Amino acid sequence: MNGLAIKQYLESFGITPESNTHRANAIVVLRYAKEETSITKIIKQHGGLWSQTLGSWYINRNKTLLVKIIKDIAALKGIDIEKEELKQMERVLQLKSYSPNTIKNYKQGFSLFLDYYWEKEIATITKKEIEDYLLYLKKEKKLSETAIHSSINSIKFYYEQVLKKPRTIYEVERPKKPIQNPKVFSKEEIEKMLNVTTNLKHKTILMVCYSSGLRISEVVSLKVKEIDSKRMVLNILASKGKKDRIVPLSKVTLKYLRAYYETYKPKEYIFEGQDGKEAYSTRSIQKILAIAKEKAGIIKAGSVHTLRHSYATHLLDRGVDITYIQKILGHNDLKTTLRYLHVTNRDLMKIESPLDDLEV
Repeated sequence: MNGLAIKQYLESFGITPESNTHRANAIVVLRYAKEETSITKIIKQHGGLWSQTLGSWYINRNKTLLVKIIKDIAALKGIDIEKEELKQMERVLQLKSYSPNTIKNYKQGFSLFLDYYWEKEIATITKKEIEDYLLYLKKEKKLSETAIHSSINSIKFYYEQVLKKPRTIYEVERPKKPIQNPKVFSKEEIEKMLNVTTNLKHKTILMVCYSSGLRISEVVSLKVKEIDSKRMVLNILASKGKKDRIVPLSKVTLKYLRAYYETYKPKEYIFEGQDGKEAYSTRSIQKILAIAKEKAGIIKAGSVHTLRHSYATHLLDRGVDITYIQKILGHNDLKTTLRYLHVTNRDLMKIESPLDDLEV
């Protein structure tokens, strides 16, 4: 949102903005009635003060503050003020069939970029200015390499896919990602978490997550018709990368799924929300795991995705070929699956410490 847009939005709300100084500080005077209203409450919530000298409200001259005030007033009035650039980006993302989660992440990342260069025409921003922004994210905002990669993706998408700029113009250097081993739960820890989870629905959800190595988005999207008990597989449709795949169905999981089905009678999605019409939320599943960890006395870090990592690692421990694991997990690149070789203890268990040869 540029300066002109900010001025126009404020004026549309009956607020006249004026640049000024107060005690040597740059401020924006917001000429509006003093009496208590919903709008004056919003101004005060964002640090606005009343000046008897100026006979008006004022805040520090800060673009982010002004945008927040505008957004809150717009929300109060039921007005959509989303940036036009974000609307353009969302439209192209939808046409290219990007997932809702990717669309959300791209819009969030690009929104921050638009806010940073709010005084500039977005189509004229240079490669150097993009690099300056990335340095700002790294040095000032202290964002991780992964978060910066996400920002780069959103920026490149807008310039190359929305504005149709040549790819070479916005080919910026990416920070090197740290090489980290996947976090995993041991079999004993998973057993403890399942045993302390007594709610049938919650226990079945955790079993499906772990026993087939599914992503949390795949678990909530799983439908009744996608369970093939005769072939003992789950049909995962249009998952990451719009790919279909089949994954093994555990005998124990099938037993619990049948008990769950008899009790809850789901119609479309296996795991339905409270209204019975929509899928269960990913946040609720994360909460189920957090409670199970706490009850089982497990303090190590780990989310629902850690169950997927654990599944792959435990398959390797049992001697399952890495290429089969790649297919089950739905990885495009074998390198992604090879990460689990760093955490499997299949071969480490055969190694004896030289200390064991000593008589001590």
